Amino acid sequence: MKLIKLFSLTLLFILMLGSCAKEDPALNTVGGDAPTVRFTLGGSARKSVTRAATTTPAEENEKAVENVLAIMFDIHDGFYKTVEAREEGDSYGIVVEDDSTYDIFLVANADDALRTDLENIPAGTSADDPEKGLEAIVAAQPADSESKFLMLSKGSERVTTKITETYSIGEVHMERLAARFDIVNGADGVEVTKVTFNNRTVKSSLQTRNVMPTDADWFKSEDYTPTGLIGNKAAPTEYFHEIYSYENYTGKDGQAIPTLTIEYTEEGKNKTHTVELIDPDAPAMTPLAVKRNHLYRITLTKAYKLEFNLTVADWEAEEEFNVKELPLELGEDQQAELNSRLLVNMFTNYNVKNLNLSTKEVEFFDHLPSSIDEYPTSSYFGWEELYNAGVLSDTETGILHDSEGNQYRIPTVGEILLLMPQNTAYTPLRGVKGEDGRDRLCHINFQSPIGSTTSGLIVNESFTEAVILTNNTNNMAYENNNPTVTEITDTQFSGESVLRRGKILESIDYSNDERLLPENRKVINRTALYGVRFKGSSQYAAYKWEYMENQGYLSIKIKALPQDVNIEIDDIIDNHSYWAKGYIEYKIPGITGTINTAGSMESTAEGLFWTSSRRSKNTYWYIRLTVWGVYPAFNTALASYRRQLFNLVRVNDNGNVTE
Repeated sequence: MKLIKLFSLTLLFILMLGSCAKEDPALNTVGGDAPTVRFTLGGSARKSVTRAATTTPAEENEKAVENVLAIMFDIHDGFYKTVEAREEGDSYGIVVEDDSTYDIFLVANADDALRTDLENIPAGTSADDPEKGLEAIVAAQPADSESKFLMLSKGSERVTTKITETYSIGEVHMERLAARFDIVNGADGVEVTKVTFNNRTVKSSLQTRNVMPTDADWFKSEDYTPTGLIGNKAAPTEYFHEIYSYENYTGKDGQAIPTLTIEYTEEGKNKTHTVELIDPDAPAMTPLAVKRNHLYRITLTKAYKLEFNLTVADWEAEEEFNVKELPLELGEDQQAELNSRLLVNMFTNYNVKNLNLSTKEVEFFDHLPSSIDEYPTSSYFGWEELYNAGVLSDTETGILHDSEGNQYRIPTVGEILLLMPQNTAYTPLRGVKGEDGRDRLCHINFQSPIGSTTSGLIVNESFTEAVILTNNTNNMAYENNNPTVTEITDTQFSGESVLRRGKILESIDYSNDERLLPENRKVINRTALYGVRFKGSSQYAAYKWEYMENQGYLSIKIKALPQDVNIEIDDIIDNHSYWAKGYIEYKIPGITGTINTAGSMESTAEGLFWTSSRRSKNTYWYIRLTVWGVYPAFNTALASYRRQLFNLVRVNDNGNVTE
């Protein structure tokens, strides 16, 4: 295998790296050739890296140090000399014969030609001389070599020497001038047969660190032929220690954007895909800067269709990389495909603004209400009023429509359980213990009083969560106290779930909040709550519930998970990158209130929404949202109170959920 030595060096202004280590008194002796400057190597040249028994020659070449040269420039008089550093144990020493102040650059693994050129830099030449300096010397080297990787110090070390003293620089960080590309195949049924690196750089930038000439002789295409690179989701296969390149800073308008064309077979057919190295955080078609000492990992995954995902990492941190399992992140299209299968997609984006019970025409908010003043009085209904008007039926008589003829219905409590677990203070999950040992699973409680030991209980272990979406006879809800169901029909399923609270985001003092009853005024900690729900079913998904205090709404974010991938709850808790994109989100207004039997507004700090389900003859299921929790609940005494309607369920002409 041919390893590439990369020689791009854009010299920065003099930069001190590392700190002065404590001097070894034993070295403070001066002889005819006594070292006067000492240092150890860090970064890519760390000599303390433990070599595994299975380390390959290629891996050794990536890390090994064959020799170290020190190129010294007097800060006043220019080039002084190039000397070989003498290895003594874990450190190196160089002899400096004259007292002065020098900028010292280190070069590891120089071949004979490079060594000769560095030794023969004309006296007095500055380090950044465009024709005779270090940059020009580097430019003259051949592109490929069978020897170890060329490494350079990340900058210069400025040292003031005294011939009578030993000076310790400390640790100098080195970096390879290579960039490495790995192919990881975790796509079952796919075999990668060839990789072509288009616009692979064969010369390195000598002008500036961020500009790359685009002359044709700077680039070439190189073919690589993997063997046995067959996809395996359980144990992905790798092609690495083969593809290396110079750094590449092609400008946006350049014609040399680096790409890798991957040829593969899938289901007996030969196919091709080109991975473009484009910066996702920059304007369209801005090339991704290929940087020295960085690892570019292209991972093939396949849930429903083949995805090519590019990950960029500092090679230094990843040099011991061995792929164990697929990344948590899925491709954008792959995640969207998974999300489209979730039943939560049946809900409308916003809740109801008006409903004409005579014509059954409904009007929705086109935004998230931020104040109770935005709700017209006519948007409040009693449950019996809705029932008597026939709009709570899940048959044709309960179908509502908007001005454009789209059809909807009021959700059941079972359907609401798709968005939030039930408060099992009402329906205990027998055998499932809360934090206090009681047989109950708490509702979604994302805030709790400071010092509280009982509020907001979360189960310590996973539990089986069962959901029956439909009502029974006369709008009676099926009791969701862990009924025995299987992944069977469109209306019932079950799966394993677990909930955990995230870190404290802020403490909020509600002591003087006039919106709340005195007994509810307290200081609480605001957190987000996370869940992995319905494992083993088609509704397997990650959840994040967070009450957005400043905006006054509850955010429910949901990301579907592949059914055969085991995601731990700790993988998603406070994982900001995971929750940055690819989710379905519902925003539930936190202030709607209730109009009581006397026509007065109550509990204005709460969001209260009817479902179409009864709990018993005179008790009715509703959604209760407060600043510290949200859950489906039922109540008899408040049954005659007038409340808002939640987001509706979209239906087709047959009254079924539209997928």
